[in-house]
Amino acid sequence: MVKDFHAHLRSLRLSEDVFDRFEKMLNETHYDMEQLIEHVESLEKGQKSQSQLGLDTNDSLLRTSRAMRWEAEWYVQYVCERLRSIDAKTMWGATFRQRKNHELCIATTNYDKSVEMACIAWEVPIEDGFEELGNDEVARWEGLKQEQGQGIRLLKIHGSTDWYYGDDRQVYKLRHPMPIYGNLELALADEAQATTCKMTSCLILPTREKRTTLPPYPDLITDFRNFARTAEIAIFVGTSLRDPDLYDVCEQCAARGTPTYVVTDDADLAIPSRAKKMIGKASRFLTSTLPTFLACSDSNYLDNCSDESYRRNVLDSVFDTHVKALDCRNKPDEICLAIDKLVDCGTMLDLFDICTLLSNEDVGVRKHSLALIPRSIDREEAMKRAETIASSGEDQSFGEEFSMLKEMVASLPA
Repeated sequence: MVKDFHAHLRSLRLSEDVFDRFEKMLNETHYDMEQLIEHVESLEKGQKSQSQLGLDTNDSLLRTSRAMRWEAEWYVQYVCERLRSIDAKTMWGATFRQRKNHELCIATTNYDKSVEMACIAWEVPIEDGFEELGNDEVARWEGLKQEQGQGIRLLKIHGSTDWYYGDDRQVYKLRHPMPIYGNLELALADEAQATTCKMTSCLILPTREKRTTLPPYPDLITDFRNFARTAEIAIFVGTSLRDPDLYDVCEQCAARGTPTYVVTDDADLAIPSRAKKMIGKASRFLTSTLPTFLACSDSNYLDNCSDESYRRNVLDSVFDTHVKALDCRNKPDEICLAIDKLVDCGTMLDLFDICTLLSNEDVGVRKHSLALIPRSIDREEAMKRAETIASSGEDQSFGEEFSMLKEMVASLPA
């Protein structure tokens, strides 16, 4: 996100001396938006402190720091709202299909709505602490229910792009959110009551850390710790563990003897001593490794994922590749290449996606798609569909490929 923000700043045509102030920070490896906002806020506070002490200040730097902070706050929300439904569906689909055998609790510091979007796409019930939106624009916070059922429990411990504080001291979720930054406010009119509720952002950005003491965050952190305390396994994915609550919960889980894993692409990341580090991309873990583990329920599988084979062939753009494979407007060679990449990445596709590829008019695409079946979350049904095509006798080479696949699948565990 930092690289994109860097390009965005250039489009604003800031003066060169202002841009140069932040150029070095933005080009540093592993530098993220959270760090940027923290540093910019420090500059802003430093200038304000000097002014309060009667010392000389750099008014230009103060104005620039404030503008940079507001721009960064807006950009974070803007990017989160650009998330595509197909990406969310791909990221969580295979995992959600395994929820019947497990109680899944997802705690995240991310502001985007990928989990919520995936739940809608897969028709999975979600418990996030808010009342049902129904046909309304607004839902109020009511706290997490103790009974989870077959749904997903979601704890957004830093808030969400669609959460807001009302001037009535209530916490709201909007169906159609808008980015709020700086001193901006939303005004929500209730025509029936002839009232207007002013709303401000509920996100916990580095500049708003004092909000951790405001509802609903104390309850969310308490629930997070309680659920972690009774978890059978704890997995921390794509986090730097800079957040003190995340690190503390990770450390406590590992200390209690709960199998605890940290999935990161930073080999130098410091983690609690008893936790296990898995070097790899979050995208591959969520689309392949996690659902495979949930299907087999064998912790040894996760231990084995720390070897060199897990580090190789990591697909950075699994979502774009997934979309390319299913887009019939692409050339057959392009679709076949995308399928090969999905296979290398270990992506688990659902029955609908595999049937789409098996129905492609190009026999090469149909044959390539057979390689996706062994890892499919709907392997049995996908095999039936492929067998129907092979039995039609329309293409002998497809039938031969399917026969070899059938022998291989027969040797795999159910």
